[in-house]
Amino acid sequence: MIKDISGRTMSAHGIFHIMDDSRYKRWIAEFDTIEHDEVAFIEQRIKALALAPRIAILPLAVGGLPKDELSAFKCGLKGQIYQNWHIYLPQGFDTDRPIGSTATQLSAGLIIEAAKTADFVLPLPLDAVLRPHALATFVLALAGSSDADMIYADEDTLQHGKRSQPHFKTDWDPFLILGCNYTGTPMLYRSEAVKRAQLRDLTSATVDNLLHAATLHLSGTTTKDKILHIPAVLGHRTQKSDWNGTNAHKIVSAYLARQDDGAVEISAVPLAPQWNRIRFALPESPPLVSIIVPTRDQADLIGRCCDGILNRTDYPSLELIVVDNGTVAPDALDVLDSLKDDPRVHMLHDDRPFNYSKLNNDAAKVAKGDILVLLNNDIEVTRADWLKELTSLASRPDIGVVGARLLYPDLHLQHAGMVFGPDKLVVHQMRRANKHETGPRGELCLLRSVSAVTGACMALRKTLYFEVGGLDEKNLKVACNDIDLCRRIAKKGLAIVWTPFAELLHHECATRGLPMTPEKADREEAEIAAFWSMNPEFYENPDPFHNPQIEFKHDCVDFARPPRLHRFRTVLGKRQVVPFLY
Repeated sequence: MIKDISGRTMSAHGIFHIMDDSRYKRWIAEFDTIEHDEVAFIEQRIKALALAPRIAILPLAVGGLPKDELSAFKCGLKGQIYQNWHIYLPQGFDTDRPIGSTATQLSAGLIIEAAKTADFVLPLPLDAVLRPHALATFVLALAGSSDADMIYADEDTLQHGKRSQPHFKTDWDPFLILGCNYTGTPMLYRSEAVKRAQLRDLTSATVDNLLHAATLHLSGTTTKDKILHIPAVLGHRTQKSDWNGTNAHKIVSAYLARQDDGAVEISAVPLAPQWNRIRFALPESPPLVSIIVPTRDQADLIGRCCDGILNRTDYPSLELIVVDNGTVAPDALDVLDSLKDDPRVHMLHDDRPFNYSKLNNDAAKVAKGDILVLLNNDIEVTRADWLKELTSLASRPDIGVVGARLLYPDLHLQHAGMVFGPDKLVVHQMRRANKHETGPRGELCLLRSVSAVTGACMALRKTLYFEVGGLDEKNLKVACNDIDLCRRIAKKGLAIVWTPFAELLHHECATRGLPMTPEKADREEAEIAAFWSMNPEFYENPDPFHNPQIEFKHDCVDFARPPRLHRFRTVLGKRQVVPFLY
């Protein structure tokens, strides 16, 4: 065991317990081993289905399919419970010659040809292995979502017969897929969708990049409700991915150009150069941004916060609205007085009892900017480009709210998005991770969708803020107003995104403090109850951006014991399909 810089005892994998192979082995034995009785139950369910789609499995390798590797691939498909499938090999295939367009390039034309022979095509790297119930689970998923164009499942690594490195994925995320091929394998494509997408022009020097290009291309020709995720490990990889970062930049750039997504800059992620950082361009005339900072006393906090905004931020057009909620401390009054000569600063005064929602709503009414940034006074600017990143994203019509990467002063993660869990839980994702950790498959260093972000720093369009009624100043004066705002905006079909490229320090709760007094505790409890009474669907329905095989915990990412129920998971021993819970 080791300790972090705050003295906390940590495992060798830090907070990421799901990366511990010994833990994974125990979890598999208890929760992810398919026994004989369950195989029989799955067979019964398959026989009862009215559909039996034909599946073409397409092996992919750059430079050809050697006989020994193809033989191993076929062995990796043995024992499938579902029987209506075949391995597709091109007409005239010879194991001594490559099947790509050249010896070093693979063509998506192979996927098109395979799709002509079946209802669905499953392209797989030559090193991939499917679990015996994989195809059956795909078909059972289709029985409940007959119009799905794409279906993907979770995966792990298989070395010398031992499973490791589970990749527990989220539901479809149109932003994360730009950074990396997080959907990976196995991924099932509807043949009609393949034909509609016209993939023939796609080529790649690696298998994993070709699959990324195909997934991106198909996603652009369908809708997100037709892209299905099965939260269960159905496949294994036995070799290291052949992913090429430079090739990935070109693939995503070409995809975004086809989507007519405006000027985009794609570069390597600093913490993980194999993945993509996506920079969306600011509008030609950068919009005025109104930064709203409520404050009371705490001269050191408000002084440091405002200095960072006014003197260490490189955004060209901003106004700072400081809302003084009853400051009486002489040193804090001096700080506020020192701001008055800056033409970018607008001072508001409100001495009424603290109501965070109303303070922000009133400030938004006088804001001149097209973009609003709600910011706590305990935020410290550490990177000059933070506001450019937030504004470029908040200006996009498909995005509703943008959250930032917030670090504690000890440089451990405070905020990377929030997730909704059972028993009315709201948890900060991957809290207390080290500043330099990339997270599972890059989740801490890539732009991605989340269910909510903290009001300590959130950016959104002013018109949208008023369209949904702003923060709830009646029922949620202090607690839950930020996540309530996010969810009302998400209901309009807009994305809530978190970016690691707007990084700030957060001296959490330094001003308001934790709800230690009975009065504060009662208020907090009442407002949390009010939030859930107004939003029951947030705990009745699962969070699409949190895999049910991962536990809801504040300070570690651990295996759920047991995995939460979902519509693809049977209840062992009860011979019944579980209710729709995922």
